[in-house]
Amino acid sequence: PAMLGNYLKVALRNLSRNLGYGTINVIGLAIGMAACILILLYINDELSYDRFHADAERIYRVVDDETSGGQTILQAGTPTGWGPALQREFPSIESHTRMRGTGTAWLISFEDIHFYEKKITWAEANLFEVFDFPLVSGTPQSALSDPYTMVVSEDMAMKYFGTLDAVGRIINVDKRWDFRVSAVMRNTPTNSHLRPDMFASYETIVAIGDLDVADWEDHDNFYTYLKLRKDADPKEMEGQLDTFIERHIGDTLQKAGKSFAPSLQPLTDIHLHSNREGEHEANGNYQYVLLFMLIAFLVPVIAGINFMNLATARSVMRSREVGVRKVLGASRSQLMAQFMGETVILAACATAVAILLVLM
Repeated sequence: PAMLGNYLKVALRNLSRNLGYGTINVIGLAIGMAACILILLYINDELSYDRFHADAERIYRVVDDETSGGQTILQAGTPTGWGPALQREFPSIESHTRMRGTGTAWLISFEDIHFYEKKITWAEANLFEVFDFPLVSGTPQSALSDPYTMVVSEDMAMKYFGTLDAVGRIINVDKRWDFRVSAVMRNTPTNSHLRPDMFASYETIVAIGDLDVADWEDHDNFYTYLKLRKDADPKEMEGQLDTFIERHIGDTLQKAGKSFAPSLQPLTDIHLHSNREGEHEANGNYQYVLLFMLIAFLVPVIAGINFMNLATARSVMRSREVGVRKVLGASRSQLMAQFMGETVILAACATAVAILLVLM
């Protein structure tokens, strides 16, 4: 203990005598560590998209490569008639749900409060059978089962009503329709490819007459999600989708000179591996994630090399101290312990500064 105390005392004394050296080393190392930590946090966020759903590994989006006139469009959506037919014909599907983007901003009004909202999605009543969007109030089984009902986020409830106790409140849409708030859901995590502030019931578009529920060709902002059974093989099912399309609309497509090539896209792949027509949000890019991984490795390596170069440059100035210690009987291991101790103190200071920078 006495020896360790001596090492610590000498280390602190040397650092206090060379504040410039210590400051440069700490700042350089801290900036490198902070940059590395921030990059790793970004990478972790990018790789975590949609994994907050309990059954994320079993959820797939049906996508389609639509070819017409020699041009292929990679569609994120599918015609509205596909979902129920898939559910009927494939026993491997536990549940499915359909959505439709609203496309434009809606004027939402409550009493004298009026705002345009863009993040609104039409959704079927079985939305909560497939996805985990926890409700603060309301019943998931019936939240979207009736026409002219709407599920709003916590932020929207506070924005319009000033309270989370919003079930039963009536809001007006575009001065045309009155919607009843049937449930309040938790704010959607930012690491989700789908981040609506409001879900409007799919039954409303049916009631309005603005939807052909049996359409098999129009991809316009329609999305189909499947939740497969635990023992289901998605590859096996995917291999049968071409036959499924051919069986239902093969002749129609042939006459129109078109072809559909549907496939199953894992929910957890959408953010980084999908860049299709009509995505809910702007997606990320896996190539960028790989690039940032490389940068996250190189930044601390460069900072470490800089740290060692400065330490090496100062070693000549401390040769007299090392010589005196050797004469007094200090062993190689003891000298190493002393210099390692000083390095650990600098690294600890740099770590504290780096964490502070990251928090800032």
